[in-house]
Amino acid sequence: MDGCAIYFVGAGLPKALQRADFPVPLMWDFVRVAAVYASTDNVLLTTLTQLELGRVFEHSTPASIALAAKIAPSNAATAAERTAFLNMMSSRPQENIEHLLIRADQLATDPANASLPWSDLITLELLPLRFSFAINRVFWHIGWNFSAEPLHRFLREELPRHDSSTFVSFNYDVMLEHGIEDVAPEAWCAANGYGSVFSEFVEVVAANRHIGHSPTIGTGGPVGTLKSHNSTRTYQGNITVLKPHGSLNWLCQFTGNYHFVGYPTHLVLSADERVAYLSGNNPRIAGETEWMAVAQRRNLHLSTHAEDAAAHDPHARGGGDCRCKRGGSHWLELTYDRLRSGFAH
Repeated sequence: MDGCAIYFVGAGLPKALQRADFPVPLMWDFVRVAAVYASTDNVLLTTLTQLELGRVFEHSTPASIALAAKIAPSNAATAAERTAFLNMMSSRPQENIEHLLIRADQLATDPANASLPWSDLITLELLPLRFSFAINRVFWHIGWNFSAEPLHRFLREELPRHDSSTFVSFNYDVMLEHGIEDVAPEAWCAANGYGSVFSEFVEVVAANRHIGHSPTIGTGGPVGTLKSHNSTRTYQGNITVLKPHGSLNWLCQFTGNYHFVGYPTHLVLSADERVAYLSGNNPRIAGETEWMAVAQRRNLHLSTHAEDAAAHDPHARGGGDCRCKRGGSHWLELTYDRLRSGFAH
């Protein structure tokens, strides 16, 4: 073996591993790929309509905005109208995902929008969060449905050649980590393989079930607690994965209207502590003036969580928290009010 090897990993890796039936997005075709999955996923369809209504896209037209309004929740839309909207999103000039994220953030924080109707203001404020959840949702669909053998072959050939290996990945997805777990499970684990130690993780099946049950709880109050677990797989391996842009299996804590504080961060892992994706649903928040009026009367300040719920804080617009209780037991507490989610048809 000969010293330390450093590998720089970009979007070309997941794109090269994609299967025809599970397309992987690049910087310039995220909307087109999201539209593919949105044909059978109302969560992504909701996000695309809200981004269109929020004027995030450079190439929006009055016709595309009107069509988005027809199929945005809670309006009844025909299958033909949905298909027409997604075809429109796929066929027009594509836009860089980072530019779209910047645009969404600018619209969400623009003080010139302060005089807009309350429902329109909420739509704009939630654009960056919706977009982030949409990225996660696309890769949740892809999951492990990619051609892993080329990655496995590369890792089997390269890893034994060096005393240590560092991968600097600029990707949000965890395809690389999944491949490393397959090939070298004793040399890398998520708990301490990212260059710092993650002491706790959330088990993905329980987390998806926990968040998904919120529509049955009713409006108001906490929906319960989700237990986080102490990591047990802490190997002193020779592989490190650094992700300067973040990762879809990292959960950051937040305060107020989803102002992320970033520490302590929890991992999303399977029961055997392998990398995983949350399902990443988000709520419907436009079009239902009746429940919005009720929320205003009750002074509920709305925000979103990764599934179909929203947080409220009596002192500020939006709010909610995701905090870990220290002491004899370790819990990740998710407190939010329930919003009706998805499409009713």
